[in-house]
Amino acid sequence: MSKNAVRMSDIAKELGISVVTVSKALSGKDGVGESLRQKIAQTAAQMGYQPKNMERANEKPRTVGILIAHYLIKPEHSFYWALYLSVVECLKEHNYNCMFEPVATDEQKPTLPAFVSNRTVEGIFVLGRMSHDYLQLLEQTALPLVQIDSNCDAKAVCVIPNSYWGISEMTEYLIGKGHRKIGFVGSVDANTHMQDCYYGYLKTLTFNKIELHREWIIPDRDGVEFKRSFDLPADMPTAFVCCSDQAAYHFVQDLQQKGYRIPADISVTGFYGYIFSTLVSPPLTTYGIDLKSMAEQAVGAQISMIEHGSQKRGMYVVCGEIVERGSVLEI
Repeated sequence: MSKNAVRMSDIAKELGISVVTVSKALSGKDGVGESLRQKIAQTAAQMGYQPKNMERANEKPRTVGILIAHYLIKPEHSFYWALYLSVVECLKEHNYNCMFEPVATDEQKPTLPAFVSNRTVEGIFVLGRMSHDYLQLLEQTALPLVQIDSNCDAKAVCVIPNSYWGISEMTEYLIGKGHRKIGFVGSVDANTHMQDCYYGYLKTLTFNKIELHREWIIPDRDGVEFKRSFDLPADMPTAFVCCSDQAAYHFVQDLQQKGYRIPADISVTGFYGYIFSTLVSPPLTTYGIDLKSMAEQAVGAQISMIEHGSQKRGMYVVCGEIVERGSVLEI
């Protein structure tokens, strides 16, 4: 192998590690132990790896496609814009270009973008939920496919937030603050994220021997549109755990309009840790997900498939952490 042909993926394959780990080590980023960092640097030198700025001068950039359901490009779904930008930045670090197209989800007969059907791109990312029929159409192209925060199945390469354990941890957090009357805001049947959140909530209630009140399970959307007004139970819990910051944002606004004080009367938490968690007063305690980590995992998996020619399968679950703000009262 000539020196100019050596890529991070070659070093990763040689050491049996991920491209993301190699990238972090060679760029001096955190998340790699010192002994492994030295081993990666030594291997890179032995193989004749050149730094990115030199490598880019000798390589033609590859191109991938990024698809997202059209309804997710609305302003209140700005989480997906932030996720898109994180993926684009990570692709640029690996000398990859991208093409972007929103997908209409209401078409009776879905059609693929031209850059997919004519194979202008070498791989595809899907951001957010996409219809089952459309995903099957993408799989039939045999292009490397990576789904991010999407309705994944066992045949796909998926990168998802740890919705189940994240909401479980958040529910446990509320219990630790003295709450035992805890509601849930999320449309359970809307997507797999909602289902994972619900079962994480349910698991924690069961573990702590807390009764589930069905009237405290409140949908957060009508179809794909977030609710602005919620049907509240007569007997209100002391806290609600929400499946997203957007849902929590609208829920808090509705509670306050109906005379409830946050958190004096009702504590509310969010999920994802994006901008909507800071747009209400008080700002939301939320479960923050690292978008950059999601992007790095997805891009690493995509590059591995493109450059090694094998359709990799598997699910990458990105962990997060509770970000404490002012929306939870200890009782």
